[in-house]
Amino acid sequence: MIDALRSPCVMCSELPCIDACEPGVLRHELPVTMAHASIDREACLPWQGHACTLCVDHCPVEGAMSMVEEDGRTGPVIEPGTCTGCGVCVSVCPAPRNAVRHRPVEERPFAAL
Repeated sequence: MIDALRSPCVMCSELPCIDACEPGVLRHELPVTMAHASIDREACLPWQGHACTLCVDHCPVEGAMSMVEEDGRTGPVIEPGTCTGCGVCVSVCPAPRNAVRHRPVEERPFAAL
């Protein structure tokens, strides 16, 4: 089982976890989405005027996170269609109250063996 909150997935390019796991549990043909993540702007240091880019800098999925400017403030945003919910952003967030909301995907599509 991948528990991204305990040990985030680093999204290895070949996804060796699929072949190492019990047959049928993880599948190459299923979407690589473990959770839904979003930024809590009230807890996020950059959205509150402090310097921080750790989540964007460490994100292993190209295009899943970026820094944007809105209303004179700059902070990270997560692209829900690209983010896999790997949990790396959760693990590197230095905010006193973690600024990443991370909700595991409740239902996964089933692919018959």
